[in-house]
Amino acid sequence: MKKMLCAVVMLMGLMGMANMSYAGTATLAYTEPSQNAAGNPLLNLKETTIYFKQDGGVEQVITVPAVATGGRAITRTVTFVDPPLCGSTTLSAQVSASNTNLTNFESVRSAVVTATKAASTVGCATPNAPSNITITIP
Repeated sequence: MKKMLCAVVMLMGLMGMANMSYAGTATLAYTEPSQNAAGNPLLNLKETTIYFKQDGGVEQVITVPAVATGGRAITRTVTFVDPPLCGSTTLSAQVSASNTNLTNFESVRSAVVTATKAASTVGCATPNAPSNITITIP
């Protein structure tokens, strides 16, 4: 029983540590399109899809149902891992708009946008070289 309790406490600690690594949030905001490529009003916008990733990591996907005529302002909050000590991290995002009709499914992606967050630089300056180095050979 004592071993089981110890294992549960350790697992809870690990879960807490895993949650602590996700310390940053970012807000992604955009407006649904309200016209098609020809400049005509949209009548069948199906969804928008957010694609985002941190640095060179795996792309995350969030699908957002759309109003058929588009034009809504959309805001989503995403969570990311804070930058390493004395480093920085970059989030990249694109959004696609998907149109659907009886015969096909059309989609187009926006250009990539990025935002960079730097870690605190306090204590990150290059240190002085070590001094008073000696070698003693018996």
